Amino acid sequence: FTGDSLIRSSIYGLFVNIIHSLFSSEVCHEEKQQMLRMKFNQFQELPTRLQFGIGGQASYAPFQAPSARDGKLDNVSLANVENVAGFLFQVLNACTKDANCIGTPQHSRWLSLVSRTAFAPNPLLQPRAIIALGVLAQSPSLITDELIGNLLKLLREALAACESAKQIDDL
Repeated sequence: FTGDSLIRSSIYGLFVNIIHSLFSSEVCHEEKQQMLRMKFNQFQELPTRLQFGIGGQASYAPFQAPSARDGKLDNVSLANVENVAGFLFQVLNACTKDANCIGTPQHSRWLSLVSRTAFAPNPLLQPRAIIALGVLAQSPSLITDELIGNLLKLLREALAACESAKQIDDL
């Protein structure tokens, strides 16, 4: 996640509001409502906000006028993408009656969208989609020879595109 603090705050706000809506509308399976309530409370704490790149900064002010912002884009570690995808996976698990959401239409749709993005050439979205793909493909039945082959092809292309050892370290 990179970008202006207003964008990151808005994404985090959408995340929390979606969870609240799921809980309020009782879309969540009856046996898992307490779990979703605990997740809702957990996701409002500082460690979760830090995963979205908000909170904890001394100069955090997302609602400044555009003219008052310095225009710098803050960088947040790509490692946070795995945690945020994991949060979304936990919410999806809470909305199914089964032990986990793997194999549900919602999981399949999300996996399809992430897979399409992971294998499309886009230097900004592709790394994030590959990380999310790792979170979503937790079942051995989802790991196919084709998936491994496509990932190896991406790695080979990325290594071939590197001109120096520093670029390889950045991968």
